[in-house]
Amino acid sequence: MAENIKLMGYDAPTPIQKYTIPSMLQGHDVIGIAQTGSGKTAAYLIPILSKLMGKAKKLAAPRPNPATYREGIDAVTAEPLVLVVAPTRELAVQIFNEARKFCYRSMLRPCVVYGGLPMGQQISLLSKGCDILVGTPGRLVDFISRPHILTLRRLKYMIIDEADEMLDSDWNDELSMILTGGEQDEGNIKYGLFSATFPKAARDLAKDHLSAAHVRFRVGRAGSTTENIKQVILATEREEKRDTLLRLLNQMTGVRTIIFANSRREVDNLDDFLYNMGLPVTSMHSERTQKEREAALRSFRAGQAPILIATGVTARGIDVRNVMHVINYDLPTMEHGGIEEYTHRIGKLAIGKLK
Repeated sequence: MAENIKLMGYDAPTPIQKYTIPSMLQGHDVIGIAQTGSGKTAAYLIPILSKLMGKAKKLAAPRPNPATYREGIDAVTAEPLVLVVAPTRELAVQIFNEARKFCYRSMLRPCVVYGGLPMGQQISLLSKGCDILVGTPGRLVDFISRPHILTLRRLKYMIIDEADEMLDSDWNDELSMILTGGEQDEGNIKYGLFSATFPKAARDLAKDHLSAAHVRFRVGRAGSTTENIKQVILATEREEKRDTLLRLLNQMTGVRTIIFANSRREVDNLDDFLYNMGLPVTSMHSERTQKEREAALRSFRAGQAPILIATGVTARGIDVRNVMHVINYDLPTMEHGGIEEYTHRIGKLAIGKLK
């Protein structure tokens, strides 16, 4: 694990990692409250995978040799040791990619499942065995209800990432099924709950499932933003909003900018407007296909389209380096998450280097 951390270029832990890693290594359930971009993913993956390395042969389910694997003949039931639940497809893929790097040269096999892709492809991946499973709630429930494909009976660790988003999105039934309905031995599982805010629903979830002796770490004030983010409010009449947006974008050309709107329709309208004005723009929302969403994120990350327009839910938890500006074209109303959603949105800047 130390070698893999070195290969990934990490030289010093972030505050959340500094406290979470030793706590999880000591076997505590953990609640971590910190902003997007604070290193939460590595904070739980490093201690969990470190403890499992060297024990994979003893703890993991038997699985076929990938060199001689025959589709449909050598298939096994996936019996992960670690389950990470994330609210969006993009975040699930991001966590999976981190897990792949941390599992390099180990016997641990990570997999990811999420909606928007045919189940057959994901069943095929799971049938080769899986030690670390990352997934979105809906797709995980689909697989848990098919115990010949996926069972949680060997589960040792469960992580709920961006818990506040899931609890705000009417996924209580799915979360309940994942937490209790997969044949797991609940008394034998270590839990981690990670989030940027910690509302009552998250506190209730912690009370129901985490050990009474769990530890809680909070980086900064819960729901607050990092002090190096400069927040500017521009009072603008509704009919002047587009002109104001265009003026802002023309003032800061060539830097990564995320524009948040509350509705999918507004995202599409803004995308058309800015594209027709000749700006390098891309967009994503929940009605786009998974292929379109991934393509938008790729072009934004690569800098081919340095302006991304998105709804708050779609962009939740996505970690893109050097986002220098976040524009709330629509402030999030209460039905769109209110102040907690605003905190998540501008937290995208904490990942960048805004001065």
